[in-house]
Amino acid sequence: LNLAYDEQAQKLSMTTAEIEKNVDAMWRKAKAEAAEAQMTEILRQRMDAEIELVKLEDTLLAAQEAATAEKLKYREIQERINEAMENGDKKALKELNAELEKQKEAWDAALETLAPIETEYGHLQTDVQNLTEEEGILNGMLAENSDALTNNGAAVSALADETAETVDVMAEKWESLHDAVADSVSKQ
Repeated sequence: LNLAYDEQAQKLSMTTAEIEKNVDAMWRKAKAEAAEAQMTEILRQRMDAEIELVKLEDTLLAAQEAATAEKLKYREIQERINEAMENGDKKALKELNAELEKQKEAWDAALETLAPIETEYGHLQTDVQNLTEEEGILNGMLAENSDALTNNGAAVSALADETAETVDVMAEKWESLHDAVADSVSKQ
């Protein structure tokens, strides 16, 4: 706190209010530094999640296209079944129903492949959203602390000036003391 005791005035060099203001400024600075460190970590995590999202998008798109292609094949077979029913072609109908069953299995397999990719993609999107919200909260804290530190800037600056003055006075006193001791030693 850089306090000095003034023996002539028998008081500390700062008032209680000044001390509290300086402690508050130091506390806010410490909170701001902690928030900045946390912000850096959140930004790193969000960037990593966004990179994973981009990588996963290609996989997701391919799986969606595969599922859609299997669905279209299934629908084509259904249309051919309808035509076979209209034409009364029982042999073609029997073959198409078997083909429809196989195609249904292929479509189901494509959907089973797609489901975990969509789930992972959703989780990553949620992670990015949560990290973005945390970033916003920390930005607010940093702005609040920045404003408070700016307002306390004059107090911190005055404290620095007082500290410099105290150091100068102490250096002068030490030099005087040193000279006095040197004189005393040389006279003996």
